[in-house]
Amino acid sequence: MLSALRHRSLPVIVDYFSEGESTYLLMEEVEGRTLAQLIDDDGPASEAEALRWALEIARVLDYLHSQDPPVIFRDLKPENVMVSEDRHLKLIDFGLARHFDPGKRRDTEAIGSVGYAPPEIWEDAAQTDARSDVYSLGATLYFVLTGRPPSPVYGTHRLAPYRPDLSTEMETLVLRCMDPDPAGRYGSAAEVIRELLLQISRTDEPGPSGLPLREEVRQEVVRRPVASSGPVRVAEAEAPDSRPLGRSQRAAALPTWIPALMALATLLFVLGAFLGLRSVWLVGPVLEEETHSIHNPDKEQARRLLAQGDLRAAASFLDLAVTRYPADAEARILLSNTYALMAGPKPIRIPALMSLTGFDAPEGYRLLHGIAAAQVEFNQAGGVDGRLVVFDLYDDGSDTGKILEITDQVLKDPEYLVVLGPFSSQRSLVVAPLFNAARMAFLAPVASDPRLWEAGHYVFTASDSNFPRIRSLAHRLVASGYRTAGVVVDRDSVLSSSVAGYFRDQFEGLGGRVVCDTTFAEADFSQALAELREANPDTVFFSDYRGAVLAQFAKELRGAGLHAQISSQTAPFTRDLLADGGSAVEGLLLSGYYHFDSPRPEVQEYVRRFRQLFGSLSTSHLDATAYDATRILLQALASGARDRQSVRDYLASLGAEGGRPPYAGVTGTFALARRLDRREVYLVEVRGGTYHLLEKDVR
Repeated sequence: MLSALRHRSLPVIVDYFSEGESTYLLMEEVEGRTLAQLIDDDGPASEAEALRWALEIARVLDYLHSQDPPVIFRDLKPENVMVSEDRHLKLIDFGLARHFDPGKRRDTEAIGSVGYAPPEIWEDAAQTDARSDVYSLGATLYFVLTGRPPSPVYGTHRLAPYRPDLSTEMETLVLRCMDPDPAGRYGSAAEVIRELLLQISRTDEPGPSGLPLREEVRQEVVRRPVASSGPVRVAEAEAPDSRPLGRSQRAAALPTWIPALMALATLLFVLGAFLGLRSVWLVGPVLEEETHSIHNPDKEQARRLLAQGDLRAAASFLDLAVTRYPADAEARILLSNTYALMAGPKPIRIPALMSLTGFDAPEGYRLLHGIAAAQVEFNQAGGVDGRLVVFDLYDDGSDTGKILEITDQVLKDPEYLVVLGPFSSQRSLVVAPLFNAARMAFLAPVASDPRLWEAGHYVFTASDSNFPRIRSLAHRLVASGYRTAGVVVDRDSVLSSSVAGYFRDQFEGLGGRVVCDTTFAEADFSQALAELREANPDTVFFSDYRGAVLAQFAKELRGAGLHAQISSQTAPFTRDLLADGGSAVEGLLLSGYYHFDSPRPEVQEYVRRFRQLFGSLSTSHLDATAYDATRILLQALASGARDRQSVRDYLASLGAEGGRPPYAGVTGTFALARRLDRREVYLVEVRGGTYHLLEKDVR
């Protein structure tokens, strides 16, 4: 069980073996003190440090619980948490861990640590589950904050007598985790993570560095360097040699090549540790909205090795990169690329035109998570005729001029049969004539401008138009009693204008009245705010897809004393919207074609797989749509498409009369060459710093 787990807060398990009557475990050395020793030596932790530690523990618990089957730790306590010199954490001692079996009535053994184990662990008719680890997390935090072991008498714990300086929110979090009734606790580690991130975003308490905790957590992430416009690809290399190797290395010759290569990468990590090459954790916990900003030293070292053609060494660093920074989807793609090259047959190469830097990066980077999830799934299944897929990542820098340069470069490469991307509608429309002229298909995962469906025979999008989403917003607002609206448009965006026009038509068609129609540019809202102040509408529709821009507008609107209900084109789950907007975006109304709480089996299976790859990072419509788009391209290849025209024909056949059925995926049912607008619309309200799914679409 341990050897299959890869997380920055777990020790790396390399091997185990038996000699005589003894059994041995070969694992990474974890230096530092246990959490119990540290608190005994230094006294109770500050609330800021406790929040940081709680976030790290909750994230690793969420990773364990998302395994298939889930792994329940069962013995979380300060003695089983190591604190490194840079004050980051690792769980140790999995002696009581077990796989959760939903068919069992109770645990095989009732074993736990008194005070830290929940009451159900001692009951004959109960089975421990994820909520049991949540209780132990609360008990561990109780010790960290008070320096006192939690009482074995359940339901008697209080923090205020020992820490009157603690915030009410922190005490509430700890005591809810420690509720004797599992139904009264947080339902999962993921729920705890959301509460912790909310508290971190609101606290002004300084962290260990002296900065406010929320700034410290963000600034631990160094902004990634600007990528070149060339592909981020791995060098071609000969297959690994076949000379006799040790037991772990001999496994590389087995047909199940992925586990073998993972073992090889792990072995190289340990060898590096003995040679003094091991890296330490260089950054702390990463807030979810900062995935595009991850600076991953192991990934950068791997790039240099890939450029030299040293695939084995690069694989070891990339294995570290995805273990230490599970949210780094770019590192995950590079790791899959490297394995594909090491597998033997020449891989299938697909260029992905992404916005990894520039103003679209916060949203654009999220597409990589969906691409990575589909790539791992496809390659682990064996690819097509033994050929695996490699994604060459091109960064357009959110710039029209750069994507024209990249397009010219891609069209000249005869290996490329189809293109994934671009991110935005505007850049998709710019390059459409070039791809049409070259008779090479491109599939934009999330571009939604209606003109894309008329842009040419080689232009495709996995998105539906925004119109059903906007129609649902207008219906909800009118049904809620709003009668006058202000509309705010980005004057430099054609998509913003078209979406705003559709909102006007819908709102007024339902009996409402648009009393203010204004614009902004370059996030300068001064003119728009002046006009809104004069018109004083009931509600404001902000026509822009960027979370950070919407957050800034909401703050300035509230700062101007205007309390109108805000709705927006921005799709739910944009991380910087909540982090930057704070209380100003409370009550914000949004809509989308995806929600991770949807009961659809396809959605729940995707969420499970996503969390296995990326830890506690939440899914969004961006990665889910990119996942669907990538799977369609890979299915085209699996169906026998072997040249540019046959790939194009497959994409065009989906949902066509006499062709293949529309694609039914995680984000719903859709076609690529025509608007079906059959996806389910989810209405979402920002409530309590989270994206709350409303009960139903009122249409």
